[in-house]
Amino acid sequence: TREDVEHHKPHPEGIYKIQDHFSIDSAHTFVIGDTSHDVRAGESAGATTILYYPPHNEPYYSIDEIGALNADHLVHSFSEMVPIMI
Repeated sequence: TREDVEHHKPHPEGIYKIQDHFSIDSAHTFVIGDTSHDVRAGESAGATTILYYPPHNEPYYSIDEIGALNADHLVHSFSEMVPIMI
């Protein structure tokens, strides 16, 4: 939570804490989010980034803005994440 870290996203501290707690390295870490802060934090931690862009986010972020984030994967539904993470 926000209370468990000194530095908030896009700083990767929260991701590092989770990796340390579960003894998971960056190669086996996925960061799923719907904002630029999520993608930047994941990239900084060396994780695979999955940007969740459902239809209800379209009024808030254009596809051009989303594409500029260069997430490893762009999905529009949760079911699209399963093949990426298996």
